[in-house]
Amino acid sequence: MKHPFDTLLNDFESGEYDVVIAAHAITSTRAKIVDFTNPHSCGSNVLLAKSGGPLTSKALEGRRIGAESGGINLGFLQKLPFQKQIEVYRTSDLAIRSVALGEVDAVLVDRLGAVKALETYSKAGLTIGETLWSTSSGIAVEKGNTGLRSALNVALAKVLKDGSYAGTSQKFFKTDIR
Repeated sequence: MKHPFDTLLNDFESGEYDVVIAAHAITSTRAKIVDFTNPHSCGSNVLLAKSGGPLTSKALEGRRIGAESGGINLGFLQKLPFQKQIEVYRTSDLAIRSVALGEVDAVLVDRLGAVKALETYSKAGLTIGETLWSTSSGIAVEKGNTGLRSALNVALAKVLKDGSYAGTSQKFFKTDIR
């Protein structure tokens, strides 16, 4: 069963999950509802726009901007201290599609999604803009489940050390996401 990204961490209360691996950035807000393993990846969040579009945070003033619901990018955009129109999408893929189709002026997405978008929408004239910040992601574990969290940290340390994580990262992302 597939669940929207913005509900995954809240679903721990139902007992449906013991662990969620879904590129959740480790934030103080999220750490109130789940425990995180040690970080397994570091990502950056960038603006993506058509050529000539807004590529810096300052250039977003008065513009239509897209973001995925429930992600940290939406919260960041909402805090910008100027007038803008934010369009919220169920997934980052839908947000990226909206900028490729010209429905919004820019989207704020993770760099890997932006790089993939350049290939997927090669004829749309997309450009990656400013990196607004970097985040570390971890595996979300049910709050208080220290045994599972510890076991995951041990396994994670092993694959980070033996090179298998780096190999998988290169295979699927063409970069080391650590």
